[in-house]
Order: sequence, then structure tokens, then C-alpha cells
Amino acid sequence: MTISTQKINELTAALTNQSVGKAATKDAASKRFLKAAAERSIDGEAILAAADPVAALQAALNPAPVAAKAPKAPKPAKEKAPRPPRSFTRTGLAAAPRIKKSETLRADGLVDGGVDAILIDAVKRGNGALHSELCEMVGWKKCDRRLRRAADISGVKLIVAREGKDHRFSVA
Repeated sequence: MTISTQKINELTAALTNQSVGKAATKDAASKRFLKAAAERSIDGEAILAAADPVAALQAALNPAPVAAKAPKAPKPAKEKAPRPPRSFTRTGLAAAPRIKKSETLRADGLVDGGVDAILIDAVKRGNGALHSELCEMVGWKKCDRRLRRAADISGVKLIVAREGKDHRFSVA
């Protein structure tokens, strides 16, 4: 099948997405189309030789979509170890302190030689201890929360009395 000069001009316009002027001869129109096709790595000779050049050009411009890869199967979820209970509850602190393997627990549930034990032992003395004295013993600025926690763990009932700007902690 022979293709007209006008049809070749239309193919060139469709290929370049521009309006193309009339070619003087069929040979000039073919050369212009083949040059535009070569710039786009398209086989222009095959398109001109095809029975339906418009369909062949559209097939060359819009190649068949490559089959998409199948989605990967989800990895099986790793089994998580059960989470230990939180150390804090809404009503207060849990009664189990964290201890290292090398540490030993006293009968009252505190770690022997630990900060909690030092604070409770100081409070258990005759008239108790001032907050500033307790903080000085452990080297902290504030230790009242830790003292209350240690009292909860060991089952000691604290009595707090204000002395000037300081507080005196003692055991009931």
C-alpha cells in the first residue's frame, strides 16, 4: 500500500507533537519522518511499510505496558516477648524493685546497700532525719520521692513533719 505525502506529514506531526509544514515531495516527507523517528529510536521504515501506519505509530509511541511485579508476600510477624508490667501503676509504685544478679534483697524487700536501704535506715533512727540530711547522704538535691517509694516497697509508714524550711521524716 502506498502512502500519500499528506499522510506522511500527518505522521510526522503526530510523532513530533508539532505542526509540520507541507513537504514538497513524497521523498522529502519520508526523509523528514524517518529522521524524526530515528531521533526517538523508532523504526520509521516499519511504520511506513505497515498496512495501517497510524496504528503502527501509536503502537511504537505507546508500547505495551510491562507486567507489574506481583506484590511481595508480607513477612510473618515476629513474636514479641510478653512485656513486663510497668513499674508505675495508677495507685502508686509497684512493689518489685529492679535488682542486678550480684545484689541481694533484704527482708524488707530493699537492695542491701542501695540508695533505698540507706534512706530507710536513716529514717528508722531514733528521731528520723531531715530531708537535707537524707539528700546529703546519697548526694542528691532531692530525694523525697525516692524515700516514699522505698517506704512503699519496704512497708514502712512515714511521718512527715515540717521544721522551718525543711521536712523531718520519721517512722510511725
